[in-house]
Amino acid sequence: CIVCNRIRTGRLINAYEPVLAEWEEKQFVTLTLENCPGDRLPEVLDGMLRAWQSCRSRLNRTLGVRLVDRMHVSS
Repeated sequence: CIVCNRIRTGRLINAYEPVLAEWEEKQFVTLTLENCPGDRLPEVLDGMLRAWQSCRSRLNRTLGVRLVDRMHVSS
């Protein structure tokens, strides 16, 4: 419901705020793909998760950037 969603959003903002306040330079990134047929969804989600993990790993190795995420994928 709308009320529960606003409460959840407020909690997330409050949880992220102390971490974000420490960062000098902040970036917000949204990664998207074209829609896929429903029968391919599990395979596409697995590919997206592997790609994200690869990006995080490479940024950490090459630039020393450690990304923190709250990405949740449920099947």
